[in-house]
Amino acid sequence: SSVHGIVTSGYAANSAGRQADETWEQIELLVAVFIKGLERGGTLDHAGAAPS
Repeated sequence: SSVHGIVTSGYAANSAGRQADETWEQIELLVAVFIKGLERGGTLDHAGAAPS
């Protein structure tokens, strides 16, 4: 998942300061993409979910 990628890339960073910067950049990107999807009329349904 996206969150798992943020956590693992944070551990791979060289220094604590850089790790924090990279983690926040990825969180900001994830939130921006999520909001953009909502603005385009996206739904929160999971892909492949059975229609109700």
